[in-house]
Amino acid sequence: MKRRITLVAAVLVLFSPGLVSAQDMPAGDEEPDLRLDLSCPRERITAGENVVFKLTLRNLSNEDLEVSPLQPVVFLGLRVVSAGEEVAPQVKVLAAPWASVALAAGKVLEADVDVCSWFPLSLHSGSFQLSFSYYPIAGNRNVVVQSNVIHLEVSPRTDDQGKAFKDFVAILRATGDEAVERGEQFLAQHKGSMFDARVRLELARRYLTRKEYEKVREVLGGEFTRSSPTSVETALRCDLTARSLRAQGRLADAISELEKTDAPWAASEVERWRLELQLRQD
Repeated sequence: MKRRITLVAAVLVLFSPGLVSAQDMPAGDEEPDLRLDLSCPRERITAGENVVFKLTLRNLSNEDLEVSPLQPVVFLGLRVVSAGEEVAPQVKVLAAPWASVALAAGKVLEADVDVCSWFPLSLHSGSFQLSFSYYPIAGNRNVVVQSNVIHLEVSPRTDDQGKAFKDFVAILRATGDEAVERGEQFLAQHKGSMFDARVRLELARRYLTRKEYEKVREVLGGEFTRSSPTSVETALRCDLTARSLRAQGRLADAISELEKTDAPWAASEVERWRLELQLRQD
């Protein structure tokens, strides 16, 4: 029997110098139904470098629970703290359009969240504490589960990395033809840059808008794979490649491409496209 969560599962508590979640405190009379575990494969990164956070939501109850999908941006908020001070709050909680999903007793939901999308790009070097908030009931901001806190050391960029970073940000801020020109120049001038995969993804988005579908697949080809993309970047590559194929009427190929990723959002899209393909064939 499934049930909805009706209690606040965890409360964030401040202490010096960082943060602690209720799941790290002694349990009271009532055990929390959910636990959100945050981890990162790296404890030290270079400013602007991209890595992924791993989020694991665990059902600690003896019953199936109906919860919001573990969807970045819509149901998650990030908090960044340095030296006891909150740094540019990155809370990104929007209206929740998705239905709930079933999480069986004792089971987990997992999601990868890339640091580039969440961690402020402009931050300089230093020591930071990060934690996520999760809203398990769509539209209800009174019920919140807090993750554990992880520590991240950010090293300053070298001069070359700093120049590449400025050029990368300039691409993101540009529009139209200028953005494409800057992106193409970046790939020629900063070979092997840690921003390479993200620049290629940004170029692919611009090419898709311009209906230059062959260029989408070209920029996301072998060179993209050799740029050591994160799991999130690889999933975005599949999405953009699939959309370029679909736009050319190659729906079966688009479905095959999107099936290469196990990102949570991909399954529903594949199902929708399969129905579209069946209607075309009928």
